[in-house]
Amino acid sequence: MQILDKELDAYEKRREGKIDEAIADLVAALEYQSEDPLGKGRTYYLLGQLWEGKGEADKAMDYYNQAIDEIGTVPEAELRIGELLQKRGDKEGALARFKQAADEAGDSYMVHVRLQKAFTDLGQGELAQAEKAWLEKNAPQSGLSGASLPQGF
Repeated sequence: MQILDKELDAYEKRREGKIDEAIADLVAALEYQSEDPLGKGRTYYLLGQLWEGKGEADKAMDYYNQAIDEIGTVPEAELRIGELLQKRGDKEGALARFKQAADEAGDSYMVHVRLQKAFTDLGQGELAQAEKAWLEKNAPQSGLSGASLPQGF
């Protein structure tokens, strides 16, 4: 069965491990999302994830930045860019992105979990402690907020 919606088709291809085909479908999906900033932002974010999975950090960061440009607030994209910068050894760049993600994280419990670890790994004890305090105060009673798609989507 052929799926006509390029974005849905991309999800299926991603699941099947056909990453290059999924990327091509998402790029094609951008053409019909021209007046849908949220849809475009989500597509850019997914393209970032796919390129990151292929080990292409520069392309991934470009797409994460496009998601941020399109939507404005995408703490998950900020976090992913920070993680990629940290892997490169750019601690200052990573810290700036992690701080931005923390400012935008809202009630996304999983973003705060990852930020606590990121700040700890960078030796930012005060920031890590602030995340820990947020996590303790906002521990979910059932399920995790923000555990699936990025908060802006």
